[in-house]
Amino acid sequence: MAKSNSWYIYRDTLNGKFAKKSTWKRSKGQGGNRYKRQRVKRKKEEEPPPPIGDVFEWIVGFEYGKTGRSFDVITTARNETEAYEVAKEFLSDQEQGRRIVRAGFSGWNVDVARGHKSDEEAGEAEYRDKSKRGRK
Repeated sequence: MAKSNSWYIYRDTLNGKFAKKSTWKRSKGQGGNRYKRQRVKRKKEEEPPPPIGDVFEWIVGFEYGKTGRSFDVITTARNETEAYEVAKEFLSDQEQGRRIVRAGFSGWNVDVARGHKSDEEAGEAEYRDKSKRGRK
């Protein structure tokens, strides 16, 4: 069934507040004109504009506080928050990373560092080949 392009709202003419359909019907049935029915058109949902800005490579480092285990994820994003979100999404698709994400990164220290400009689109991610972080 297709959505209609408009619908009715019911308003109080004295103070402009919204009213229920039943209130409007009761008033109308008794010959009143306090409540009015208005037809309102549905607004088209516009897509948000694409993000503006240069795309950079970001290194998102994860280190477990208790054992010192660490790994890095290289992402492409426009800002630090986007880089963290892309890394989180990447890990949730990996079998080992899924457990970390489900646990809410408890016990994990996360560091985000910006790298060079990238020619790739924002939202790409991969494990770093050789992590330069050493164990403690």
